[in-house]
Amino acid sequence: IYKSINWDFGLVPYQSATDAWADLAILRANDLGEGTFDTYNAHPANLWKNAYLQIQRANTLLVGMQAAKADVPTASFNRIEAEARVLRAWAYHYLVFMFGDAPLITKPLELAEFKTQKRAPKADIIAFIYKELDEAGAVLNWAPFERGRVSRAVAMGLKARTALNNKEYGLAATAAFSVIDKAGLSLNPKFQDLFTRSGQKPNAGGEIMLEILYTDADVNSRTNLPLGNASRAAGGQSGRFPAQRLVDMFEATDGKRIDESAVYNPQKPREKRDLRLKYTVALPGDTISMNLITFIYDIYSNKTKFLKPDGSWKEETNADFDNAFGPAKSGVGYLWTKYTMTDENAFQSKVSFILMRYAEVLLTYAEAKIEDNQIDKSVIDAINLVRARAKQPAVPTAIENDQNELRR
Repeated sequence: IYKSINWDFGLVPYQSATDAWADLAILRANDLGEGTFDTYNAHPANLWKNAYLQIQRANTLLVGMQAAKADVPTASFNRIEAEARVLRAWAYHYLVFMFGDAPLITKPLELAEFKTQKRAPKADIIAFIYKELDEAGAVLNWAPFERGRVSRAVAMGLKARTALNNKEYGLAATAAFSVIDKAGLSLNPKFQDLFTRSGQKPNAGGEIMLEILYTDADVNSRTNLPLGNASRAAGGQSGRFPAQRLVDMFEATDGKRIDESAVYNPQKPREKRDLRLKYTVALPGDTISMNLITFIYDIYSNKTKFLKPDGSWKEETNADFDNAFGPAKSGVGYLWTKYTMTDENAFQSKVSFILMRYAEVLLTYAEAKIEDNQIDKSVIDAINLVRARAKQPAVPTAIENDQNELRR
């Protein structure tokens, strides 16, 4: 079941592409982001299939494991059963918010049953998700049994995510707060460490709650996400790009939006910005390291500088300048650094893809309370924890109780 949480296309997790199906990113290929829903687009069918593959594996285990119950220690049996229920709920979460009504299948089907399944109402599936997460979560410890497994914190984090998406704000806040109050998690002091393999391994603060893991034990266990995102100058394929809208969302260092900031200079967009921008997006002029190559990212010249092993810089041909598939001609001049500015070979990357982290829980709690207009000190504290890690100013006192301002 754990293997099936990696909804994979071309060794890339599907979740990494969804921003490009909205307005935060761009895919070089003609795809869902451009409204291509013709018969040649396999993504909707693949997403449906991936969800039910995960559900089928969970159902098979949950029914089949009963035959071994007498031979398995009770604590182990209960933990495995609970993990499987959370993983099944995880699949239904994605299914219901992508497709709405869908067949609610909770046991292995006989051959004849496959043609008789009917869609259950969205509300019934969401109620099922809540029930599964409450019951399974109560069995699990707040900390995972081992790295890569779901925990009670993940179960409640998923409940909060589901409730927020369903606009059940009080429920979302309660579930998120249970993680904040009981799980003992905190933010990794360095945002950038979340997206490199060497930074993920210690997982300071336990911020990474669930991830897709890759192993050195199997040469085929790898991800093409860094390769597909990386600069042409570094030997990458530059197939996915950040959009201008995303870049503009990062505040200036005074904590203001760039259209309101007194320190932001549109002629120097790299300067005086939220530090998370650098570790999410490469802007022209940045010094970046991708695929074990360090260079100055440039889209305006056919030459740029590369760092040599002896510590010197040498000017060489810049493939990002005029490549037809590069960031200037296929994107809007930006590259992803998140998951891409790593310390490993992009052709054999094993950097984990994060499916849930503690920062999301904090912001889910804050958003739910704000939308429910139940704003108190705990809301501001949750937001400020995330802002402080990025060295951004705290929420201004003048807007601490202003629902509309906090939404911004």
